[in-house]
Amino acid sequence: MSKQKRSQPLPWKQVTSRVGAAALGGYALAYAFTACLTLLLPLPKTEAILTAAMLSFLLYAGAIIWAFAAATPWRAWIGLLVPAGVFAAIAAPLALAIGQ
Repeated sequence: MSKQKRSQPLPWKQVTSRVGAAALGGYALAYAFTACLTLLLPLPKTEAILTAAMLSFLLYAGAIIWAFAAATPWRAWIGLLVPAGVFAAIAAPLALAIGQ
């Protein structure tokens, strides 16, 4: 019978950081994505908001999975906050140009 290596449990700080990344980073990503997509979709305003909001739920679920699948907690945070920043950087000038 071969001995299997037991994986070590993650230290509580890493788990806490991943939970924070999933909750806070995922929310930031979903919010920035929603704002960006709402402004970019060529639909009437209410339909654009609803479509972007529905799609953001899928993105948020993916963000939660990403936070726990990333190799390190730092990669989890970076992998969520960098795209959130990109979406926010796209949405901010659009919102100012439209006047919202």
